[in-house]
Amino acid sequence: HLDGGPYWAFPDLYVEPKEHLLVWASAKNRNTVSTDRTLIDRNADFQYLIPTEEIDDAWTHADFDASTWALGKPGFGFNNALNQTNVVIGTRSIFVRKTFRIADVGKIKGLFLDLDYQDGFVAYINGEEIARSNIIGTPPAYNALAASKRPATDDLPERSHVKDAASLLKGGDNVLAIQIHRAAPRPPSMSLVPVLSAVYSQATDEGAAASVQTPLPTYSPHTDFTISSEGETVYLLNPEGEIVHHVKSGSLVADVSLGITNAEQYKVAYFANPTPGDPNTEPGFSGINNDEVSFSHQGGISKPLELSLSGATAPAVVRFTTDASVPNENSPIYSQPIPISKTTVVRARVFRESYLPSPVYSRAYLLEEAAHDLPIVNIITDPKNLFDDDIGIFAFGHNYAKNAPYQGANFWRDWERPAHISIYESTGELGTAFNAGIKTFGSFSMGNPQLSVSVFARQQYGQDAINYPLFPSRPYSEYQAFVLRNSGGDFLNTNMRDVILTSLMEGTDLELQAYRSAATYINGKYWGLYNIREKVNEHFLAAKFDLDIENLNILEDKSDLVYGSGESYAELEDFITRNSLADDANYHQVAKRIDIENYILYNVAEIYFNNTDWPSNNVKYWQENGGKWRWILFDTDFGFGTFNKYDFLNNTLDFALEDKGPFWPNPPWSTLLFRKLTENMSFRHAFINRYADELNSRFLPARVVSHIDDITSPVQAEIVRHFKRWDGDLSDWHGALENMKLYAAERPKHARNHLKSTFNLKGFHTLTIMIKDANQGFVRVNDRLAVQHPEWQGDYFEGVPFTLEALARPGYTFSHWESSSLDQREAAQLTVDIQAPMEITPVFEADPDAQLPIVINEINYRSATELDTGDWIELYNPNDFAIDIGNWIVKDAADRQGFSIPLGTIMAPKSYWIVARDQERFTSFYPAQERVVGGFGFGFSADGDTVRLLDSSGSVQDEVTYDPKVALKDSDGANAITLELISPSLDNSLASSWMASELYGSPGRENSVSMEQKVRPN
Repeated sequence: HLDGGPYWAFPDLYVEPKEHLLVWASAKNRNTVSTDRTLIDRNADFQYLIPTEEIDDAWTHADFDASTWALGKPGFGFNNALNQTNVVIGTRSIFVRKTFRIADVGKIKGLFLDLDYQDGFVAYINGEEIARSNIIGTPPAYNALAASKRPATDDLPERSHVKDAASLLKGGDNVLAIQIHRAAPRPPSMSLVPVLSAVYSQATDEGAAASVQTPLPTYSPHTDFTISSEGETVYLLNPEGEIVHHVKSGSLVADVSLGITNAEQYKVAYFANPTPGDPNTEPGFSGINNDEVSFSHQGGISKPLELSLSGATAPAVVRFTTDASVPNENSPIYSQPIPISKTTVVRARVFRESYLPSPVYSRAYLLEEAAHDLPIVNIITDPKNLFDDDIGIFAFGHNYAKNAPYQGANFWRDWERPAHISIYESTGELGTAFNAGIKTFGSFSMGNPQLSVSVFARQQYGQDAINYPLFPSRPYSEYQAFVLRNSGGDFLNTNMRDVILTSLMEGTDLELQAYRSAATYINGKYWGLYNIREKVNEHFLAAKFDLDIENLNILEDKSDLVYGSGESYAELEDFITRNSLADDANYHQVAKRIDIENYILYNVAEIYFNNTDWPSNNVKYWQENGGKWRWILFDTDFGFGTFNKYDFLNNTLDFALEDKGPFWPNPPWSTLLFRKLTENMSFRHAFINRYADELNSRFLPARVVSHIDDITSPVQAEIVRHFKRWDGDLSDWHGALENMKLYAAERPKHARNHLKSTFNLKGFHTLTIMIKDANQGFVRVNDRLAVQHPEWQGDYFEGVPFTLEALARPGYTFSHWESSSLDQREAAQLTVDIQAPMEITPVFEADPDAQLPIVINEINYRSATELDTGDWIELYNPNDFAIDIGNWIVKDAADRQGFSIPLGTIMAPKSYWIVARDQERFTSFYPAQERVVGGFGFGFSADGDTVRLLDSSGSVQDEVTYDPKVALKDSDGANAITLELISPSLDNSLASSWMASELYGSPGRENSVSMEQKVRPN
């Protein structure tokens, strides 16, 4: 719009006659253009060597003297028409290098290596690895063989974007070095053809005009404004401020542009195939048809039916297909109900002459299928999007390795295709339906016949978010993406391994993906069992912690940037590399930048699992700007004996501390942080004690076996169909689960011995804690484990002190300890270095003057759809006097900053207060409820969580850990009820003290299941 300026100005450039300039209306305000140049082309002279022994790594550096090496032109190899430099047939490897000059590194916006190769390679710039494929070793040995056969693909070289090019390059001479290796057995050919290109921020004569088969990314100017999706006028003015041209954009739909036709100058038209930067060659359309097609039946598991379609207003018509293809102008016109007598996919859209057709509307009717116990995910897309050799993301394509995982196949490419997604709940009810983009997902699991799929909501498909509670256990219901996961390396094994292992850590201070198992159909065909998983990205973290996405930094593997900035972690790495963390001062500097408790538990889990596709892979870590780095637990499919039932014997602790490991899975860079931290005795003891705590609680064999059964029982019927669909042997499933249970039974004793041997400990001894009366008090071990059973046992290590704390219940006070192993028995808090088996008993006595604590009396962790108040808890004051709870803190299981109750909040005697996640949302359903505070950025998990109430001094006033599977075992469901304490006088740490409420719970009043209410006389 015209507002008197100032207006966005073009950079200083010329647009030649008939030339087109692409400008991004992004509001990023980048006044630069780019120039593409090739620095090393496919006819350049390289120095090369066929090594007969290991050579110094210096050969990858620019100052290496390679004057004795031979000269040759790409390709290098044998038995390939591309080769200009042929070597002896059967040669295992060739090392090549080529120098190139850069005058000003600051002008380079992007650096790209295009390689056509067979079979495996590693590439370096100035000694730093920039790309590799199909080979292991750091570096690979001179006579190493590629992992598998991989054919050359002259039609489509493989491109690697060189990350952080500015930090690798230097002004003056640089060198590209590549080692190419053949596979075994001896392949028929070998080849290497490299091309190195750069995108500059301004015109330059360095290198030569770009000579690449795939266009390089363009860096066009960006305006300082965006164009409203509702439409507005865009003006082009000359330097004098005079309007040269203007176009009113109107409201556009996805993948449609507005432009000027070539046939009739200045005639504005809509284009179904936008051509940014190129001529508008199509005649265009006069308008856009926005009519919606309505279906008389919504799809899913169905009986035979007559399907009616409506929505077209004359002269428009509805055209449809029944083979999942997109309707076009030649598709049948709908004129009468469509008989559906077998499984059918119906897609329809509205057509009108000279208008762009409407969006495509899709439904799948599954008639031959039995009902499922699980939710159903339906994917509908044009079959070509999946199976066409040229564009299909499930297809092998034309050039690919013939052995799994078939690298080079279409499904390895970063291609996205449009699809319609519908999700039906296990009741058969349609939950949500939307248009989205789909991509294949994974790495070596691409070799599985059932491919994992990522689903993306994007504005171009109609909506940029999925507003539906995909995972009822999560307190948020907006998602930008999710994954349909084939279980990775666990495919046709348990198919639930990562779900089992990561969910074992629910309720801890670890970032975990939610999951739901689902039956899946693609274009009406049963596609087996998938696990719906949250996608680990910036949206996942922002939703989980209620953070601003722009303040997040995410890295993976070897400090590879996923989102934001890696500068803070690079500084941390540099500090760790240069300093000994045995020095407490240095360790404390690191502890300021790493969430130590999170990092310890993350390593405890991975090591206990024996995840051997880690730590050089499947690693993601993140921070909020200025915050501490934290680790995300995911993709643990190699754990718990996937490939060997006796993996419980493995010393994964030594594996995680290896300083000379191979390229995969534990090279030195991947173990550096853990190695350096364990130099410090405080960290080492904290790690040992946390591992011991978990072995004494969460990792107890009976608990883990029960957890495996809880996860797998609901999918058992679907597993039968899934294995039949993918030609699996169902006995493999049962055997794999038995192996996991064997692992659970055997791992703890070996894990303790691993701790003992790796850290050279004297031994471990059994601690026995006796609780005479849990109503009087309990014991907390290491400020973590609450011991309340009459007799509890756990093993701890000699020379590694741990803590015990006796905590009295309301109305009682701690008196002393009873134990023959103690000299000092009066202190409630003890630090113990166990030297032999030890038995200890806390003694409590009545305290008639004690103030009764504020009680967590009711928990709402999953609201009903029709009464979606958000999460809340109810507090109760059992005293006969008021208590000021201002500045008290409510927390969940994660030990982070919780919600601070506002100052001046006074609880009257015998009164109830609500602490709500969203106070406004809660009061919209309960407007008469005045005793409400709220606004906290976390939620309570429907899979189980801990709710803690701390007073203004930080002391715990009340703490409840709940597990809905236990608390609600006798109820009909958990969607419209709360957890209610039967009586405020009961021990609310015991499951027997809680019951499921009546419908919607009883916020702000006596509980619906109250013992007092039930015994009250008429």
